[in-house]
Amino acid sequence: MYTNKEFDYLIIGQGLAGTLLSYQLLKRGHHVGVINTTDRTSSSYVAAGLLAPITGPRLAKTWPDDAAYNYACALYQALEQELNCSFYHPKPYIRILDDASLQAYAKRRLADPAYTNYISRMSVTINGKTLPAVTIAQAAHVDTTKLLDAYRAWLQKQRCYIEEMFDETAMQLQDDLIAYKDIRARNIIYCNGLAAGNSRFFPELAFNPTKGEIITIKTEHTTQSIHAMESMFVLPIGNSTYHVGATYERDYAHAHPTTTARDQLEQAYAQFSTQPYMVINHQAGIRPTTFGHHPYSFWHKEYPNIAVFSGFGSKGLSLIPAYARMLIDQREL
Repeated sequence: MYTNKEFDYLIIGQGLAGTLLSYQLLKRGHHVGVINTTDRTSSSYVAAGLLAPITGPRLAKTWPDDAAYNYACALYQALEQELNCSFYHPKPYIRILDDASLQAYAKRRLADPAYTNYISRMSVTINGKTLPAVTIAQAAHVDTTKLLDAYRAWLQKQRCYIEEMFDETAMQLQDDLIAYKDIRARNIIYCNGLAAGNSRFFPELAFNPTKGEIITIKTEHTTQSIHAMESMFVLPIGNSTYHVGATYERDYAHAHPTTTARDQLEQAYAQFSTQPYMVINHQAGIRPTTFGHHPYSFWHKEYPNIAVFSGFGSKGLSLIPAYARMLIDQREL
């Protein structure tokens, strides 16, 4: 439901990108409208919710500038207070060095002063075998389902949420305004993932989507730490329940969960624990990744009040907050 028909910014999509961008605009005092079709199979909902300052096979910082990562953590905590909802859960993060190249990169990072506050050496026993590992500080689990649902309810209370499929054919440019049906907006930002590539304003967008699958298990194996190995991560979400993931598939026939991916994840989990478990959920989502692994975040050259904000892939939780701030600054400065 919405009652306002004039906005400073009209946001298309309320996944992680649309949520974190629109929130920052609202906190700057702008009148914001969000058009969205709730899709619980989207990558934002299916995301395991791992937030960490160091990621990937090279154990590299998500952001060279520590301030950008700290800004992301602070934004999630501010949103928790705003929404009166608990979804940001700091957790120890153990990266098991089960590969020679990982061990080599870990050695470099441990000797680099820029990583001192984030990484330290340790060992961990997995299935009776002691393995080298590092612990990564300032990591967290972000429950994206809770975040997105609570934020949508909050937007509805603000009367600035519109639940419908966005139809670009109903959009017209009128001088400095954008007309969409009976709505008028000074700016519009496409935060609708892969669908942004279908816009007539951004034909140059080239997505390289990847399918990801995770399983959720219940087991008596107890750990409060996030564990990651070369082939998977195990993320505790409470009540003896864990996310295990994730697969990365470039060539896929459909967006649904597959037995092949489930078998792959269960085989990977067997390397971590021999305790009995039960799979209680299996999800799949399509990540809006790009060929260069660089997100699309820019204002249109010919139409300076139209922007795209998409393509953040598996690192969206870390990247989106600071990228959103930069996009807003580009328009307002």
